[in-house]
Amino acid sequence: MATKANDIRNLTTSVAAAYGVNDENLPKAFEYFCVNLLARHPDFSAVLEGRDWRTTDLSEFHCGGGNRAGDERGVDSVLYDPNNENIRLVQSKWTGKANGDHLLSEAENFFGSLAALADSNYVDQLGTPRVREVLREASLEPANQAITLAFMTNTPIGDEERARAVEQQFRDQYADRGWDVDCQILARTEILEMNRAFDAVEKSPTVDQVEIGFSNDNAFTFDAGEHSALVIALKGNVVAQLFKRHSTQLFNANIRYGLTASKINQGMKGTLTGGSAEDFFFFNNGITATCSEYEKIDTGVRAFDFQVVNGAQTVSTLGPILQRAPDDDVFVLLRLISTGDKYGHKTEFADSVTRFQNTQNPVRVSDFFANDAFQLWLEANLAPSVSGQGVVPEFHYVRKRGATPKRGVGKPLTMELLAALRHAVKNGPSVSYAAPKSIWDPTTKPNAYWQAFGRDGEPCDTWSTEELAEVGWAYALDRQIKSDYQGLPQENKERRYLNVLSRYIVALVHRQVSAQLAATGSKFEEVIRSEKRFDEVTKRPYLEARKVLRPAYEARETASHYARQYIGKNDELFNTLNAQLHDALAMEGYFA
Repeated sequence: MATKANDIRNLTTSVAAAYGVNDENLPKAFEYFCVNLLARHPDFSAVLEGRDWRTTDLSEFHCGGGNRAGDERGVDSVLYDPNNENIRLVQSKWTGKANGDHLLSEAENFFGSLAALADSNYVDQLGTPRVREVLREASLEPANQAITLAFMTNTPIGDEERARAVEQQFRDQYADRGWDVDCQILARTEILEMNRAFDAVEKSPTVDQVEIGFSNDNAFTFDAGEHSALVIALKGNVVAQLFKRHSTQLFNANIRYGLTASKINQGMKGTLTGGSAEDFFFFNNGITATCSEYEKIDTGVRAFDFQVVNGAQTVSTLGPILQRAPDDDVFVLLRLISTGDKYGHKTEFADSVTRFQNTQNPVRVSDFFANDAFQLWLEANLAPSVSGQGVVPEFHYVRKRGATPKRGVGKPLTMELLAALRHAVKNGPSVSYAAPKSIWDPTTKPNAYWQAFGRDGEPCDTWSTEELAEVGWAYALDRQIKSDYQGLPQENKERRYLNVLSRYIVALVHRQVSAQLAATGSKFEEVIRSEKRFDEVTKRPYLEARKVLRPAYEARETASHYARQYIGKNDELFNTLNAQLHDALAMEGYFA
């Protein structure tokens, strides 16, 4: 019999196998499941790197089992991206019987722990070594990171209203300190809904077709020539039926990733159920949706490639409440905007609608470069030119989240990952570690976007064959470094930084390889053609780069727990290590 309890148990045990955990050890299996599920969020695309989320071992983010000292504030996992910009601290609770009051008390204790966990002196005193190690690797700096505290349980939480109040209480407390911190209580229903939302985005980013019924007396068309919008006073019951039929697939993919649709806004609920339902239209901001096109029909409108870009919380509140108790007095404002294009092939106008409407769930700034002419050229030419050629692993280029490539061979190489890698190679790694968002800021001088994608920092329309090969070389080395990291034993100190500093090492090695190729009249094109030639040119500087980096890391680790980020951000240290590396290779006759 299919039940929510069975569903979450099956999902949990499906992940347990990747960690060698017995299906019966559900509390431990649930710990692993939670971090793997959260890693599906696009903020952590560089963590999964296109791998199956169920079968990927993410042990490096786990605080470990066994005897725990009890002073680690209940942290089971700390998920972080390679730049330590986005952090998820996770406490997971698998229980055989729901006890909402006890779970909420534990959630409150957990949500109140961030200040202590961000204090390096406190972390030094933690009694569980593995917890200390993971927290140090995450380099918690709440003033400079986007942090989510996720309390996850396999049972219902019970008092939903209190749970939402607890979340908001701690969000407000952290906001008062100027920290970007979200607090989420994810019980069984929310976890299952989150998983369905991830599945839906991967399967289809929009609803192909919807029919929305309304009275013509309650609607008008605003036609601005090139674009048009249908403005409707829509019955809430219609919204509820749309939500029942399509659930979170109604929402723009950027919203769906961060939304647990089962969470009902208590203020809206009060209006709907507290005797003021007829005033909902006046109190609520309404819903904005886009479509590629719409056509009027006798009963209302038929819209194609439909997605809600603002008002997801309104939809996800009206849905369950009015499904249970329909109310003809409830109306909501709907603006349906025709953009004339389909998801994954969006114009600047379509992106701007999403960007300026979507204030509750802001999308990544980088998404708005996805339609740049050069990105379209990269999508058509990068992978076909170098993916799978010689030593370059197979990959496919992804310029926009939610867009499914026609040729999905190999791992995904996202626009953000390519920008960070090439910016590091061409300009040094500090910007990609200290301020990666600045790459997408058009006001930076010099323009960081064209430093990453252009030629000598200037805009270009295409890359030459040699420039494509150079990127292929950098990607191949980056993949090799990450593979070497996976093969290191847990006790090896390089495990603390090799993965995060992989493009830092690529940048160091690139300086030496470029000098050698210039001295010998060779090109990256011929270097990537065979493993033998790749090793001849790359292996010595790569191994030597690891050798010079090791003492620099150890020295910084002694002085501060934020060694990886310090190294990545420090231009002076990079130049020093680059000079050391050059001198060591010159003594070996590498440049001759």
